[in-house]
Amino acid sequence: MQRINFNIRLVGKIIFRYLLVWAADTASIAITALVVPGVYFHQTGAYWYLFPFVVALGFGLLNALVRPFLILLLLPITFVTFGLATLVLNAGLFYLMHFIFPAFMVEGFLSAVGGVLFLTLVNTAIGSLIHLGDDYSFYATLMTKFSTMTGPRETDPADSGLLIIQIDGLSYNTLKRAIRRGNVPFLSDMLKRRGYVVRKWYSGLPAQTPAVQTALLYGNSFDIPGFRWYNKATGKLVVASNAQDMSAVDDRIAKTGTPLLARGTVIGGLVHGGASKRMLTLSAFGEKDFKQHLSSLEDFAIFSLHPYLYTRTILLMAWEFIVDRATNLFAILGRKEPRIRRSLKQSLLRTIANTFFRESTTFIIREDLVRGVPVIYANYLGFDMVAHYGGPKSWDALS
Repeated sequence: MQRINFNIRLVGKIIFRYLLVWAADTASIAITALVVPGVYFHQTGAYWYLFPFVVALGFGLLNALVRPFLILLLLPITFVTFGLATLVLNAGLFYLMHFIFPAFMVEGFLSAVGGVLFLTLVNTAIGSLIHLGDDYSFYATLMTKFSTMTGPRETDPADSGLLIIQIDGLSYNTLKRAIRRGNVPFLSDMLKRRGYVVRKWYSGLPAQTPAVQTALLYGNSFDIPGFRWYNKATGKLVVASNAQDMSAVDDRIAKTGTPLLARGTVIGGLVHGGASKRMLTLSAFGEKDFKQHLSSLEDFAIFSLHPYLYTRTILLMAWEFIVDRATNLFAILGRKEPRIRRSLKQSLLRTIANTFFRESTTFIIREDLVRGVPVIYANYLGFDMVAHYGGPKSWDALS
């Protein structure tokens, strides 16, 4: 008879975590009911002070039991609307709690949207305050399970893979400055406690993203002299921010050898490097093969499973936009030189690159590591986007 290994300490740790999550959700709902107009509790009955505990439990069960099925049903709409359907779903489940528990009042759908946004903000703050990570999290476990189901395990867990992370536009000296200033705490911890080192790497000339990426992913950056150049053979201007032009570069250079990312993933690249999965990658935007976009749909659905992850990303985007506009205003009022005025379009592009792309990229890396994808290349665009206008040494670029 096989002996069952029962770790009582681990079970106790998991139970304690769920009690802690319940307490954090209860506090978040209670604060939301006190602050957000149109969201409140009827303080009737002898035990009215227990109402937030009941609503927190009910809202958690709704998210755990009903949400995954609704996410699958709404997936096409969620993808087309860049996830806004997820925000509507969150608000709908929050509004539904009013009908399940009449003492919890939500006066209309707009109040539900405001309530969900504020609830996410408070829940994130409380989670950070008590250091509530994703260890033994129900949603983290669910997302990991879906990841292994939707993507085949490419390698044996004992095998080593390759993960390349590029912070676009970040130089060696700027990175060292960020480490000294404490702007990269996780990287600093890796250097101090885990034996990692920082080494210089010569990118070659031209030191431009398209040339560097093609050299990394194909081992060849021939005939890529800059970010934009004139092609004498075709008589056309080639621009690295044009999806059609980068697709042509992919096709041309792929003929010269074996790409690095065969059977791998590319995230946030200008070229796809032969990757079987191409996420947020410019040269793949115009592809019409549905199979190439299926993995994007799957990852987007898994990303939407967490009740707070997408909503937190929306809040971060709003904050990033406010910071960018405020920085621009202070530069004008302070007569800071040199000064480049940011348009609304530039602020929106920064917001998307520095929040939505960042959160999505980190999530996709995590999920593909779980799947055992043998090689992953990810490019974080936020620093480059901010440094172009504020400078690489500016506080907002380094923060």
